[in-house]
Amino acid sequence: GQSVALVVAVSFDIAERAARLVTVNYGAATKPAVIGIDDAIKQGSFHKGNKYMQQGYPLVKRGDVDSAWAKCASVVTGDVRTHGQCHFYMETQSVLVTPDEDGRVAIESASQGPTTVRKQVSVAINKPANKIRAGTRRCGGAFGGKISRNVPLATAVAVAAENIGLPVRSQLMRRQDMATTGGRHPTLARYKVGFSSKGMIDAISIDSFSDAGYTIDDTFGLLDMMQTMMDNAYFIPNYRTTAAALKTNTITNTDMRSPGVCSGVFMMENVIDRVAYETKLPPNKVREMNFYAEDGKQTTPIGDPLAYNQLQNVWEALKTQAEFVKRTAAVAAFNKANRWRKRGIYMTPVKYGIRQRGY
Repeated sequence: GQSVALVVAVSFDIAERAARLVTVNYGAATKPAVIGIDDAIKQGSFHKGNKYMQQGYPLVKRGDVDSAWAKCASVVTGDVRTHGQCHFYMETQSVLVTPDEDGRVAIESASQGPTTVRKQVSVAINKPANKIRAGTRRCGGAFGGKISRNVPLATAVAVAAENIGLPVRSQLMRRQDMATTGGRHPTLARYKVGFSSKGMIDAISIDSFSDAGYTIDDTFGLLDMMQTMMDNAYFIPNYRTTAAALKTNTITNTDMRSPGVCSGVFMMENVIDRVAYETKLPPNKVREMNFYAEDGKQTTPIGDPLAYNQLQNVWEALKTQAEFVKRTAAVAAFNKANRWRKRGIYMTPVKYGIRQRGY
């Protein structure tokens, strides 16, 4: 998925045929390839922060997890994995760069962040930002894939336009777009959870590892979102989570719809299901037992107050409106009567924080 060259031609067909003639020769590898999460952890391949990008929440904790294990009736460990996901927006990455006779440059790109495009093109063509106008015709439907990953195409096309002094337009083929844009970060979570025989969770520890690819995009930002919202709807008195960005020899991954949050919530819900399995209790009973209280006295692990928590009221109202208990019984009856065909029904809470640190 790494771009190696840009072919400029008078038509799309000629450019496409010429691009297929490009060959790349690689020398002998000096290090083992790092492909995926397991390779990166084994080889200790991690991205580190710098003066421009820092991870705000590498560690989130509350209470004393290490001391709590001995007080728990049961303690289990496990892994949870989430895989990557492509955005598959209708319009692939596209850009039109038009230089004028006064040395200015106009850029039209399919972008969620025209300001970022303008800034990076300024660096790429060594031209002051006040000589560059960046815009987009319409917004919507990019799902995070055009926040930053349209920048590589925009800068490459801008360099071409500056060199030949003519407008240059590029739109990626679907296969090129999916190979070069990246997507949701694949993530591994290793957890340890302690709980009572009634399903009350007293302690949890989760170490998560996200595959950022070969460069950092918004990985630290989405890791912070995952860290600050992984608790989801549950108050756990002894709580500790860590998150790390892995460096692999694969395409750079990027934001995608609730970046980090989807993965974090999925991990926590898997832990809830594991507790239900171990205690032989209905999953929703375990959920309800561990919900944040509505008295407004509890806070999230990072200290955010929950003064207007209406989770339990909304939960009960939805159960009633959806006839959840009745439908659950109907599903159980169907599954008992059918050996090969099975049905399922599920109900999951979501706490999504809207604040300065979130999207």
